[in-house]
Amino acid sequence: MKSMLCVALGVVAMMTAGCGASPTAPSAQPTSLLEGTWRGTITVTPTGQALVAGPTTWTFRSVSGSAGSTYTATIESLNPWLPVSASAQTALVPPGLSPSDVSTLGDYASPRGCRGSFSSYGTTSATRFTATFHGVDCNTQRFDGSVELSR
Repeated sequence: MKSMLCVALGVVAMMTAGCGASPTAPSAQPTSLLEGTWRGTITVTPTGQALVAGPTTWTFRSVSGSAGSTYTATIESLNPWLPVSASAQTALVPPGLSPSDVSTLGDYASPRGCRGSFSSYGTTSATRFTATFHGVDCNTQRFDGSVELSR
């Protein structure tokens, strides 16, 4: 999980490295591939426990100046094991094109009284978002899962 988190952090860092730089000429902004609200199912398998599925909603907002490569995400999970609101950063490679690879890093206030974090990697098109993820809750409980979203 640590190596996946490092890779995902590296992708987000690469995608935002040029933020704040002054362009020499205006550049065309790609169509915002993720912008808006997506709904679907999130499945979670805590280590040593059974798979738990539940509905989820992810809302993506493009980060200004990122040329469609970086988004903030607000995630609402109604999964019985992970009923949380999470904040995340999402990066697309290549930006604005369908399909694209997508990497997300986020954290949340756990219902178990601590902080949790997760990273995910998958693909997205204009109408479908699928990813696997790994996380840790309360610095002790690891979990794996997947998310499937559509517009």
